[in-house]
Parts: sequence; C-alpha cells; structure tokens
Amino acid sequence: MHLQMVRKYKRKTDRGSWQLSQVQQSAQLVRNGEMSIREAAAAYGVLKSTLESHKNRKVEAPGYLGSFHTALDPEFEKELAV
Repeated sequence: MHLQMVRKYKRKTDRGSWQLSQVQQSAQLVRNGEMSIREAAAAYGVLKSTLESHKNRKVEAPGYLGSFHTALDPEFEKELAV
C-alpha cells in the first residue's frame, strides 16, 4: 500500500469564515429588535447558532474558535517570528 501526502488542503467546514464585524453588527440589530435572528443570519451570511450565541453574549472571546488563546500579543508574536 502506497500512501501520499495531501497536496492541497480542502477545508471541510465553513466554521469561522465570517467576519467578526458582521457578527457583532447583526447581533446588535437582533438585540435592538430591528431584525429577527433568521433575517440577520441570512442578510449577513452568519450561522443562526453563531448569531444566537453572540446575541446572548455567551461568547467570551469573540474571534477565537476554541478555548485556547495565545499568551502573547499578535504583534509580539510577529516580532518573534521575524
């Protein structure tokens, strides 16, 4: 059996593909009662469940997908990488 390395990575989900500003703006519209969750999700291209979490302020660190975060600032990490 001969195995080869993957040459082109193909993403399997669209998780985290939204812009944080879109989510915050649509969540604000839902909180103000200007749009429903479904309308805002369709208009801004954000998943309904993601929008609901942001609306209810269950997201502790917006913009991060997991529970682990970097200990250093992004600018400092870039300096270390150079």
